[in-house]
Amino acid sequence: MTLDTKFAAGMREQLIDTAAGRGPVAVRSRRTRLAVGVGSAAVAVALLTAGAVIAANLPGEHIVTDLGTSSTASFRGTSTVELGAPPEGANSISFSISCSSAGSFSVTFADGSGISWECSDTPGPRESTTIDPYDQTVPVGHVVNVADQLLADGEDSFVVETGASTAWSIEWRFANSVTTDWGVNANGDTYGVPNERGVPTLHAVLASNCEFGYVYFDDFMSAKDGDATPVYESDGETVVGEFWTGNDMPFCDQQ
Repeated sequence: MTLDTKFAAGMREQLIDTAAGRGPVAVRSRRTRLAVGVGSAAVAVALLTAGAVIAANLPGEHIVTDLGTSSTASFRGTSTVELGAPPEGANSISFSISCSSAGSFSVTFADGSGISWECSDTPGPRESTTIDPYDQTVPVGHVVNVADQLLADGEDSFVVETGASTAWSIEWRFANSVTTDWGVNANGDTYGVPNERGVPTLHAVLASNCEFGYVYFDDFMSAKDGDATPVYESDGETVVGEFWTGNDMPFCDQQ
């Protein structure tokens, strides 16, 4: 498995935007994470590992715990989804919207975050794209999943905007969502995965030898095609492997 040069360049741009608080992940969704696409922490980890699963419960991850039972409703056209009374400890929702007919969808929440997508009878080559998960076309019948959306204090509803003749249904569940703290090593460097706070000094990756560890984010971002970035334990000093950038370079293959 190799990390393509163009892929790496695009990854750097997206991670820079995430860290700077701009771009589609930061501006258009904030904490919202689409199962049909990817979100800030998931983007960075998945891209840095080229799709490999590296570890669970990393410092800085979101932990989402579902609360209560799910609710469902069906609508046609632009409608307000009344969430009902949240259970104790709820501060977010997870929901899925299925389109029964073609139309454009847009959802905006009280904190200014939002998502949009197109549901089409003929989705074409843009179906399920991960290049821009917030500007995608999906086929009629597709289910768009939002894994975690924080709710503002007192927010008990949101509006789904779509065409007057567009039929759709939604299932939602309240949840408790917490972002864990990054770890801090003896040198004062943070380590873990990116989240809405930015990017830690040491970023979680899989080395080319499939050893889990961390790269210094600044070193990774300045790496050129053919460079090998050292991968460390969380102390930022003990080397466990290398992370290569470019075509035809060794990369972890867990298969």
